[in-house]
Amino acid sequence: MTLTDFASDPQIKFKMNMVKNELAGMVAENYLKVIKQYLHRYDYDHIRYRSFVSGGAIGSLLRQEPVNDLDIFFTDKIFLDDIEAVAQNEKFQEEMVESHDGRYAETKVQGKLITANAVTLKNKVQLITRVYGTPKEITDGFDYVHCTPWYDIYNHKLHITPQAYEYIMNKKLVVKNKEAAHKTVLSARYNKLLDQGFTDYE
Repeated sequence: MTLTDFASDPQIKFKMNMVKNELAGMVAENYLKVIKQYLHRYDYDHIRYRSFVSGGAIGSLLRQEPVNDLDIFFTDKIFLDDIEAVAQNEKFQEEMVESHDGRYAETKVQGKLITANAVTLKNKVQLITRVYGTPKEITDGFDYVHCTPWYDIYNHKLHITPQAYEYIMNKKLVVKNKEAAHKTVLSARYNKLLDQGFTDYE
């Protein structure tokens, strides 16, 4: 499929709009509303501008499957520092952060799912704290191509290539970053992807 065919296909355009609208609703309810309560000095536009969605949720929505979690990434260090400061707020931890259920060996806060990689909220939003940067910088470090689409919260745009769309819909594991993919094969994540129906690209 060419880029022109991909952009003009009415079925795909319908799916893209559906996914964008679902993401907008999820972000507004489960991320923006929550964070705004604790980041009083930021308005909604600032929070939108400094955040974006990427990861498996977009593929799940495209395939009309349940979303396991919504990964929120941040574009600059100052805003990420403010997010991490919120995560240290005891009231925030008590009201918003998921309890530690034994899935992770090390947490930064006893009894709460706050790790070196992310803060997991009770509504399954994951605030990714291990890295920050532009969407391109972040997604270039992802292991597989199907994970690379991202949703621009501020401009309400979904960025996805024809290849990523194909691999999402066919559940194909095609390497984006060799180093990251190698780490994945050595971790539980690889088997988790296989359990979800993904297969290695042949």
